[in-house]
This record gives sequence, structure tokens and C-alpha cells, in this order.
Amino acid sequence: MTNEIKLLLEKVRQISAKYDGVFYQPSDGFNVFTILRQENDEVNLHSRFLAELLDPDGTHHQGYSFLDLFLKRVGISRFEPRNVYVEQEHDGIDVLVANDTQAIIIENKIHAPDQYRQLERYYHTIASEGLEVIAIIYLTLYSDDPNAQSIGDLDKAIITPISYKHDIHTWIEQCIQNVAQSRAVREVLIQYLQLIEQLTGQFFEKRYIMDIKTLLENERNLALAASISEAFTEAKIEVQFNFWQELEARLLSEGYVVTEHWKYSRSRVERYYQGGSGDYGIMFELHSLKRKNTLSFFVGVAAAIYYGFVVLQNGKAERTGYEPRFDYLAKIVETATGEEWDKSNWMVAFRLSTLKADVDFRGFGNADTFALVTPSERTKYINSLIGEVKGVISQFNQAYEKAA
Repeated sequence: MTNEIKLLLEKVRQISAKYDGVFYQPSDGFNVFTILRQENDEVNLHSRFLAELLDPDGTHHQGYSFLDLFLKRVGISRFEPRNVYVEQEHDGIDVLVANDTQAIIIENKIHAPDQYRQLERYYHTIASEGLEVIAIIYLTLYSDDPNAQSIGDLDKAIITPISYKHDIHTWIEQCIQNVAQSRAVREVLIQYLQLIEQLTGQFFEKRYIMDIKTLLENERNLALAASISEAFTEAKIEVQFNFWQELEARLLSEGYVVTEHWKYSRSRVERYYQGGSGDYGIMFELHSLKRKNTLSFFVGVAAAIYYGFVVLQNGKAERTGYEPRFDYLAKIVETATGEEWDKSNWMVAFRLSTLKADVDFRGFGNADTFALVTPSERTKYINSLIGEVKGVISQFNQAYEKAA
């Protein structure tokens, strides 16, 4: 069987070599979206653009056509397309599509982690405004499910997970076909489609995929591919676990005191690749606060690496993000770094890593993530991440001392 797998992989390699140099250039390199924003900017790029497309009064001048195509794609038939208005950041909601009596909540998660009872809170906010929530659309790169803490007391049936990779990609393709006579809108949509393909690792043309599919249209090859898929999952677990182990060792060597709260483990990494959720990573202490609280710093993983400030009491995270008495800490963070940070119930302030390397542990489909299998490349990335973290902490400490 080992030789058969080697032979199958060699055939795949030959197919890949056949198209080498073609796939990794989905466009001529010019993309207005990546010029103006970071490609994974959820709020200012993706939510903003999607809201514009869904708005019947949007500058695309296509009326309800884009919205109709979206509703059909995600399987929503009860929403009435009349007197529709679209808002962004409505009480924290990424995109709200509503009419006089009904609403659709769209939560856009590219890399950011879920917040405590986030979807539940959004649902009750809109319900309190007298609107019937038809659906909560949970949009991620690969159609991940929201975690149980975010759902809270909601019925899961009201939540529809969709993906950029399939649902938004297909919808944008349909929109492109629908605006054949509007060249300007069509070209912008094509560039956004290419951006989605970059984000989700869809670098390969359909010819390549069809060649692989043809190779697997054989009972034995399909069984071998299933074995490879299982081994790939084990490899992803190993790569990520090695990353956390090395990161922890480096932090300890820098003199940081690592706590057990939310700490990574092999079982947590395994659950991550079995569709599980929940925060884990590495946390270490920074300062003692009033009421026996401790300000700590956390490096964690949703899809990408993120980090931020957490308040612990008796070794466990406090729900501090929306407590006014901790607002001063969030202000110190933003003053120190000169940038806005997100907050959640559990985190005073957090943001995605700003490193150029796009490590995506969830999708595990790009060169930056693959590179972590090589010890020297993993060390290089960890060195950069630690440099970034130490820079943020240094900025914070200086501002914290001035404010004390």
C-alpha cells in the first residue's frame, strides 16, 4: 500500500508540474482591493463591500438583483424584498439586511474569534427593535460553525453557516453573469472574486482539479486518497502542536510566566481539526491590578493567529470586554499603539497578528502555512511573532506607567 500511495502522489505531482507557474497568478497582480486594504480586513473591506452589493440602493445600480441572487444561494425564501435597507455595524452587527418587519443578520468572520454570546446578543438586539430575525448568516472562509458560547440560548436552526470559498464565490460569479452589460461593475466583481480565491487558497484552475478528479475515479485510488486525507489531518495537528510548543519555549526563555488558563494541548488541537471550537493558545502575566486581578497577554488561534489583553481573577478570565471599569485598559492599548482594537466579553482588547505571513491553521491551504512544517521556517515565523508581541507589550507598558 505504501508503494501505491507513493505512485499516486507522484501522479498528482506530475499533474501539478504540468500547470506549474499558471495557477499562482490568478490575475496580473493588480487588485484594487488589496491596494486599498489588507486582504483579510473584515470590517473595512469585506463587510463594507458585501453590504454595498446587497443594498438595492447601492451604487452598483442593479436594484434587487444581487440581493435576490444571495437569498437564493443561502436558501432564504421567507424574506420579503421590499423597502429593504442595509446597514453596517448596527449595534456591532457586521451587516444587517432588513425591511419593515424582517431582518437578516450577517456575522462576518474571516479570522477573528467568536465572542461570548455574540450571536445571541445580536438576535435579541434586533428582536427588541420589533423585527423578526429570519436568519443569522455566519460567514467564514470555509463554512465553520459558530462555537456554543457565541450561540448562547439560540436555536441552532436559525443560524446558517456559509463560506467565502463556495457560497460567496458562487454568488459573485452569478453577479458577474448578471451585469454583463455593466463593464465597470463587472470588472470590480472579477477582482473581488480573485481576492476570495487568494484568501481561500483557490489558486488552481478547474482544469487542474478535473485532472485530479479523473485520477481518483478509480476505486483503489479513491481508497488511497482517503488514507492520504486522514494522514493530512494528522500532519496538520503535528505542525500546529509543534508551533505552540516552540512558541511556549521561546516565551519562557524570554522570562514570561505562562499560565494554564486557555493553554493549548494536543487534545485541543485535535478537536480543532475535528470541527471543534473554543479559545486556546498561550497566556502569560503582565501586571497586578486592583481587586486581586491580573492583566495577562494571550496569543491564540481562531483561523489565524490573534493576540490581546485578558484580565484574570484567581487564574480564570473575567468577562471584562464590556465592563466600563476596564475601559481605561482598552484606551491605554489604543493610545499606546495608535490603532483601534476589537474587544469581546473575555478580552479587553485583541487583534489579528499584523505579520505579512498569512498563517491559516483552519484552512491549511497556503504557502505560509505549509512553510511551518520546516523547522527553520517555523522558527523564523515565531521569531517575527514574538518580536511583534514584545513590541506591543513594550508600547503598552510605557503608556501604562504614565497612566499609573
